[in-house]
Amino acid sequence: MVNHIFFLLSLTGFIICQTVSENWLIETSTDPVTEKESITLSKRSIGTQIFNYERKYGWLKIHSNGNKVDVYMNWGGLISVGKTYVKYKIDNYDFRGDSWTLTGEFDETIAPDPFLILLQMATSEKASLYTTPKGIPQVSYSFQLTGLKELLDEHPLFFKKYADWNARMKNNTAIDKPPGNYTDNIARYMQQEDIFRKLSRTIESHSQYTIRPIWFIDSLREKFNLQLPEDDILVYYNRWMKDIGILITRYDIRIQDRKSKTPKVVTYREMDSISLRGNDVLGYKLMINGEKLSTIIHANLTIKNALETFLDAMSALESKKALPG
Repeated sequence: MVNHIFFLLSLTGFIICQTVSENWLIETSTDPVTEKESITLSKRSIGTQIFNYERKYGWLKIHSNGNKVDVYMNWGGLISVGKTYVKYKIDNYDFRGDSWTLTGEFDETIAPDPFLILLQMATSEKASLYTTPKGIPQVSYSFQLTGLKELLDEHPLFFKKYADWNARMKNNTAIDKPPGNYTDNIARYMQQEDIFRKLSRTIESHSQYTIRPIWFIDSLREKFNLQLPEDDILVYYNRWMKDIGILITRYDIRIQDRKSKTPKVVTYREMDSISLRGNDVLGYKLMINGEKLSTIIHANLTIKNALETFLDAMSALESKKALPG
């Protein structure tokens, strides 16, 4: 692999290093005031598109300052204002579509789930992205992804969440079942996130439900004896402040009540039957395997159905995972 390195001193005082590797442009910069480093990986599209009567290349960019990672797409011209719908297909993964936030001069869109896209792209050779700018036909760009996984592996301090996830997938003691094929683990993670996102859309406007990231996570770790990374702690339902609550994680549901000092933990794989029985006035009894575990009083029929669907889907996914072969 041949790398070409360039050093630049920008007008703003940032020290910038540009490296070209496998046709990826790698830019690292240091803020002269905070001395904070950041990195941007950029890739030009395979071909051009006619955009506003001109031939334009698209640019796929991955930016990190060590704390926050963004994946964004420069389309080469004005897209819209506010948010815009972007569809993308990455190798053999399912076709997906999301609302991406516009930035820059309304010519760039930022992905809502950058980590999920990184996981897919790291094990793929090609990605295609599509959007329909206001007033003109659909625009699409394709990108070769060769070399991306190596670049992410070379910069673990910038892509810490990705590095930590990889480490967990290689550590049989870090999850409830030894990991199998890496690509299968990514597919399973994507399914879990899709199931979680469907629940989130229903409960996000209700204050009794706190959705990841949970700002008071430290107190929950002590209360629920949590060793999981923050990304795996999905939803907390708080009934009466700190007295009792229900915690939903990537692997299980945990119920804390006044009668016990330790939470009751039920893994999704253990769930054979799931139901919420009751009504909006008196609340819904959470029944798992025929046992009443708690009562959810801040709910309506829509939330009740969403919770049941979530638990059923996670249980089915874990049961499928546990099947031989």
